[in-house]
Amino acid sequence: MNTLTASTNRTLLKIGGWSAIASGGFYILVTIYIFGFLPRYGFVPEMFDDHTLLHPWVSRYPRMYQISWLFYFFTQLCLLPVPIALANFFSTNKDDQSRALIKVSTLFGIVAIPFAMLSSILFYATSPLTAEAYMSVAGAPDSQTLILTLSGILTDVAKEIRLFSEIILGIWLVSTGYLFRTVRNMQGLSWLSYGIGFWTLFVVTFKFFNPYAPLEDALGIFLGLSYAVIGIHQVRFEQAFSEPAPILPTPSTDSLSHG
Repeated sequence: MNTLTASTNRTLLKIGGWSAIASGGFYILVTIYIFGFLPRYGFVPEMFDDHTLLHPWVSRYPRMYQISWLFYFFTQLCLLPVPIALANFFSTNKDDQSRALIKVSTLFGIVAIPFAMLSSILFYATSPLTAEAYMSVAGAPDSQTLILTLSGILTDVAKEIRLFSEIILGIWLVSTGYLFRTVRNMQGLSWLSYGIGFWTLFVVTFKFFNPYAPLEDALGIFLGLSYAVIGIHQVRFEQAFSEPAPILPTPSTDSLSHG
């Protein structure tokens, strides 16, 4: 590996590592903000599924509600470089079949993130408007019902976009776990990626059948911790990541026959 390539690899891994740590930090921050800080002002998580409770609260604290979606937006924004950085690491000294898997895995990661960002933008932009409209027609049940229907449609669209992104994200994490298995001394990260990837897919699938299931509430903290661990390993082993990734030896036919 020439000096320029090694330097590029180290730079990409450093950016990807710190970005993953930042994404994990924002995931943890938004979880603390929603479940620890906002309840001091009367917010309860059940409001997400009941707009008759959510709209009056959001109309009173619109910026505080928007901050929660701004935090979620930054979890995804910070995650953007991570699939590319990992792809650059995994692609070193791999055969054509492995490179094809790396490209597909990276594509899933790159596609999932913008959809999640779009979902947070929709929540950020529409929630205060529908809340204000709902409160402006207080005392007019027919008008409030119409606004509740409209806000429900907007919310459902944003939720479906987010769930769609989480499905793709789960596939990326599972495939990343498989790719970590091909690298020596990365078995722990492999199982971590497998675990959080399959858990994400399970939570999202369960959410489709039971939209009010609370499993997704805890998913953010697990994703945040997982991204932080992956990022810390990237930064900690930056020198090793810049060198060709050693491929685990495949048992030869001769060794099997003599076993």
